[in-house]
Amino acid sequence: MRISNGMPEIGDISLAQLEVRDKDVNFAKPNQQIFPSEGLGMSVTPWDATITYPPLTANKPLWRISVARLQMHGLQVYQDVLTHALVVSLNHTNLENFRKRVHSTAPFWERY
Repeated sequence: MRISNGMPEIGDISLAQLEVRDKDVNFAKPNQQIFPSEGLGMSVTPWDATITYPPLTANKPLWRISVARLQMHGLQVYQDVLTHALVVSLNHTNLENFRKRVHSTAPFWERY
């Protein structure tokens, strides 16, 4: 991710930003409800009690955050396979609020 003021740059366009891309949530509308069980969210790589972003296959600088910190922001990790996981909402919410939750974690990501 790109750096802005010492933390990940916030946006929703590319893997170079802390973001939830439209295609990550099946092109949901801003007020459309998203449910954790749908498996829609920001792709990450699980690593002990932290996760890294962008996924390891992206060949970009890595950042990490604790799972506990995500939970403080209404988010959780859904691990779909051994080497891949998604950051999803703890409860159903709309896309706009989900993005706000993800963006609110920016100060807590550390370069890995």
